[in-house]
Amino acid sequence: MQRRSFRPLPTPPSNVARSVVLVVASMGSLALSACGRGQGGHPGAQQEGVGAATITSADLKSSVESAAMRIAEAHCSQAETCTRQVSSHYAQENAQVCRSNMFTETMDRLDAKTCPLGVNEAKLPDCLAAMQGAGCLDPIDMYTRYAECKASALCFKPND
Repeated sequence: MQRRSFRPLPTPPSNVARSVVLVVASMGSLALSACGRGQGGHPGAQQEGVGAATITSADLKSSVESAAMRIAEAHCSQAETCTRQVSSHYAQENAQVCRSNMFTETMDRLDAKTCPLGVNEAKLPDCLAAMQGAGCLDPIDMYTRYAECKASALCFKPND
């Protein structure tokens, strides 16, 4: 009788692997949304020799989703770092739950009514740097604490 050997089932991907896939997917989405931008760097800017581009709701949603993903990633990475340093009440949840909650909260704050022209990606690094530079302060009210993270700072304005 011939003996069969079985391979063990593959282990599910870790949270780190999921985070990497999420970041890569968001970067791809960001790159694709940037392709249709004109000289002004935002949807609807006019390119030389080309008619005015139209702003689609898909472009706006993509810019807001990309920004929300990056803000959630920065916020939760900072919270994880702080949790390792001290026992904090705000970062007890696991990384995936943190990112999901923060993404949803950011999407709510940068909705179509608040941010009708989408997010100015050039302003996003200022918000991310403010969060990172804050150390281990309680980031719960980051939208009011950091002027760089408010919708008024991140959203495109008609004159941008």
